[in-house]
Amino acid sequence: MFKKILFLLLGILIVSCEKESFDDIIIDEITDTSIYNIDQVEFTTHQSGPFTIKQSFQLLKFEDGYLPQERTTWDHVHGNINYEYDGEEYLFMSTSAEDLNGDGAPDVGNPILFKRVSGLWVILKKFPDVQLRMGRNYDMHTDGVHFVIGDAPEYRPGYGNGVIGIQSNIYFGKIIKDDIEFTLVNPSNPVWAHDVSIGDINQDGKLDVLSTGDGYRVWYQTSNGSFELDEDKVDYQRNWYSTMTANLADLNGDSKLEFITGVYNFQPDVELYNNLQLFSMDSSDGIYKKTFQSDNPHEFIQGEMGAGRIRTHDMDNDGLEDVIVQREGRGINFVSATEIWKNNGNGTFSRLDIFGSESEETNGHYGYEIMDINNDGYSDIALIGFHWGSELRLNPPYINKGFILNNLIWLNNGDGTFRKYNSKQLAGGEGFDIQIFYPVKIGNEFSYIGKSAEDTNDGIISKIFEIKFQL
Repeated sequence: MFKKILFLLLGILIVSCEKESFDDIIIDEITDTSIYNIDQVEFTTHQSGPFTIKQSFQLLKFEDGYLPQERTTWDHVHGNINYEYDGEEYLFMSTSAEDLNGDGAPDVGNPILFKRVSGLWVILKKFPDVQLRMGRNYDMHTDGVHFVIGDAPEYRPGYGNGVIGIQSNIYFGKIIKDDIEFTLVNPSNPVWAHDVSIGDINQDGKLDVLSTGDGYRVWYQTSNGSFELDEDKVDYQRNWYSTMTANLADLNGDSKLEFITGVYNFQPDVELYNNLQLFSMDSSDGIYKKTFQSDNPHEFIQGEMGAGRIRTHDMDNDGLEDVIVQREGRGINFVSATEIWKNNGNGTFSRLDIFGSESEETNGHYGYEIMDINNDGYSDIALIGFHWGSELRLNPPYINKGFILNNLIWLNNGDGTFRKYNSKQLAGGEGFDIQIFYPVKIGNEFSYIGKSAEDTNDGIISKIFEIKFQL
């Protein structure tokens, strides 16, 4: 049954391809292929324009615990985490489940862990005890072992009695070989965790969690690994704006964690609309209080663009953590803009650079990852490919008639300003049905991973595409 489905899928490809022998790619180091489910994977390799595309197909049977509503996980732009552990590559995919119950809310699903084995992305396991409806932002600690991910499902329009966000779970993850140990941060206190961040807030040697979405909350890790809630740790007044982003970092150089946030709202006539805010801990009472708020926001942040993701990184190589904000929505000059704010070293931030799509119709991205794309020692920005606009699709709105990656790759000029990669055209891939393009760096090699899936009567066909090219 599975091979018949594959023949149908491959028959529509309009690129030349040569089916490889599966046995040819098994390496000597793999002595027990059963633990990786290697025998369940089919693959093909194709050359299309500048791209070498290796596809890994794997049938995930409903009888083995996979759920029909989990198919949309492969279409999900959020919560994908590529990491390296003990010299091996992994891909964690959080859940975005369909509403099969018909109540207007995403059903519950479980995230999945892939491992890269001889160039194949093979499913290691799913996590039945980790319940997510729409995993949103994640934050990886600098140790590369611990991370946190928040769930922020939303009602479909017309449901929820005026409520948009559905309160759900936050999970703290510890990476180990071929697995992740998860702890539910908030078993008794569901929240709408649109963004989460990780760090040792109270400097006791244990990693804590900050969440935001329906208000700021601090979760202190206890000696037994569970978490205690403090809802009074942040002094703020929630009025016309929403607090959907937050990131913990030492932004003042005082060896203490501050957090930065970008405001999200839809009131362009309000003077302080869509600003950037810094919260620092008051040493007298241990409470986070606002110590900086950007002024004249319309100079940099234009239109109805709310902050959907915010992270810090040294973008201009001056030793200070700068701020990268991903906006969503319409702007005067941009749609889904990416902003870079310079850390001035005195607790303030100023405009450094901004870029984005021309319109909602051309938009082809959401979210980003920071990495040195071209190995020049500077931190670059790789956008996550998503949507059907001409920024990503060669023949929009069709997703199987080719793609272009130039508009997703933004290289650092060395001073925290950016230019789009245009040394050569990265266009091709006709015939490939790829929903999401996720940037990864394996060793010194930059590439993209594509994701999509197909429904069958027996289960879900997982399709992972490794898209390689030369810059």
